[in-house]
Amino acid sequence: EGGRYAFSYKLFDYMSFGRPILSTEMPGIPEEYFKCFLRIKDTSLQDFRRSMRNALTTPPEDLLARVEVGLSMMANEKSALAMGRRISDAMSVAIRSRGRSA
Repeated sequence: EGGRYAFSYKLFDYMSFGRPILSTEMPGIPEEYFKCFLRIKDTSLQDFRRSMRNALTTPPEDLLARVEVGLSMMANEKSALAMGRRISDAMSVAIRSRGRSA
């Protein structure tokens, strides 16, 4: 149940390292992240083996494309600077709307 609301921020580290990622499909991971991850859909041993086999036979250019999506996402959307901008923008909107209602 807790996995539905969990997100492994360790995945951000892996994305920043520029390495291919094979991850389970935890409910807390937004779908957009699977543009840069390979997924393990089920936790059964058979599915894990299948997912590993698929990952090992994925063409290098496909893996590189996923890595590049992850690096771009980290640099442009998930970095400390990008998150700071989002917070600053949200605060500016809140302050402006508060000033209008006063």
